Amino acid sequence: MFTETKSLIPRTTFRDSDATENLKKELEPEIKESTQQLALDELNDYLNGNGAWKPVHNFDAPKDEDDTTYIPNKPLNNYKLGELVANIIDMSYPQQHVQEVPSDIPNHLPLRLLSLGQDFSGKETLCTFLKEKYDIQVLQMKDILDEAIELVNQEEAQTEQAEQDGEMVQAEKPVDSLRGVGVAIRECLAKGEEVPDELYIKAVVLKIKEFYPALTHEELLQEIQEMQTVEEHEQIEQNGESNESFEEAPESAERTGRSAAKQKKHRSTKGWILTGYPNNYEQVKGLEKALSGFITADEKGSSEAETRKERAEIVVKAPAKEIVTRKLIRGGIDAAIILDVPKEECIRRAVGRRVDPETGVVYHLEDNLPPTNESPLIERLISINNPENSEASLIDKLTKYDKNKDNIEKWLSMFGIEELKTSCLQKFNGFGIREDVHAQVEAHLDMIVDHKMKEYNQILNEAQQSEQRKLQEEEDRLKKEQEDARVRVLLNTKFLIFYIRWQLLINRSSWKVLKE
Repeated sequence: MFTETKSLIPRTTFRDSDATENLKKELEPEIKESTQQLALDELNDYLNGNGAWKPVHNFDAPKDEDDTTYIPNKPLNNYKLGELVANIIDMSYPQQHVQEVPSDIPNHLPLRLLSLGQDFSGKETLCTFLKEKYDIQVLQMKDILDEAIELVNQEEAQTEQAEQDGEMVQAEKPVDSLRGVGVAIRECLAKGEEVPDELYIKAVVLKIKEFYPALTHEELLQEIQEMQTVEEHEQIEQNGESNESFEEAPESAERTGRSAAKQKKHRSTKGWILTGYPNNYEQVKGLEKALSGFITADEKGSSEAETRKERAEIVVKAPAKEIVTRKLIRGGIDAAIILDVPKEECIRRAVGRRVDPETGVVYHLEDNLPPTNESPLIERLISINNPENSEASLIDKLTKYDKNKDNIEKWLSMFGIEELKTSCLQKFNGFGIREDVHAQVEAHLDMIVDHKMKEYNQILNEAQQSEQRKLQEEEDRLKKEQEDARVRVLLNTKFLIFYIRWQLLINRSSWKVLKE
């Protein structure tokens, strides 16, 4: 039935000598590997109808799929068998990897934010606004690194002073602290090496834990109760202010919206916003891993089940899996705010700045003009001489940002809050009026805080219900013990009465016998 035939390979006998045996042992791994490859190639030829397994016939595929007279040119795949084999493998080799959320990371905070975007897009101004509105901590990457280096410098100064005073000083090894990160950074800089991303991420995590230590379950419940109390008080104050009436001149709708954004009060919440980091794909991926423990499928490696299914599909293939819409992943960052501003606008904002050398106040030639009634002020204004923010340097930074932007946004778009159908990645037009941009960001963050407060309330309610169940179970147990004790007393009393009557009966019978 096949176009080619293979003759039997004659059995070859070897002379029984040590040289032959040693040669066979040396070549045994290569022979085994070659044999396996030949067997695999032969199997592929059989499955595809090639080589020695090429059939004599070569029929075209039938027009009717239900044609039972059609003789295939190669073995047909049994998809039901393939699905059965895949299910057996999944049951025999369950997924072992479980995402490990770091236990020392405070993941109970209502707001965990990133402020991303080009230089001079308004990131720092936005951070200042959010700090005032939500009472969250602003984490500036540059400030964190400066603090780490300063801690090392202070320790060295103290050590030098102690040596001059004749005191014995023991050199401490770098510990898991911000000072330890500063030591490692200085070592990299001294060697002329690039500071690894792990040190940046470690510094950020240490700073977060410094502001907000991780909480136990009991501490978390107490924290939720405190947040509820603060929210209720601020809601009462806000309702009281909204009921007050003021007679003012009519304003346009646009102006009214801006003034409302300025005057609107918010609950005091907890959280942080990081700016100045991350700047590329590897950094944002490493930061997410440090905050939530999330790692990609390729980093997890191929599981035993996937490896075995790949081998099984050589013989029989399983049907294609149904494509399921990916849900948003709840990560360690609630929102990454990107202010989208054209490059030309960023450059205009940078080159138009002027500073008063006496007061340090920064003005802008177009956006923030200095007072004209102070004649000496205008004359003493000078350009900000910072090589990092020069026009040439800024163009390089903007180009680098554009290069990494797509990968960062693609990564962030995987995360978010599925219940709200809102992605972690939130882009706003930063070219508009500042108050309007801040109002849009504010509305989105209010939605996140509201949703998280509902989740916290649910946690608190479940804890209270669990506590009530425990109290009820304890009460039922005490009642049962009391009932059992009462039954035992009753039984003991009945038994005692019965025993006394029995004794009296015996004594009466004995007395009658003695009397007779």
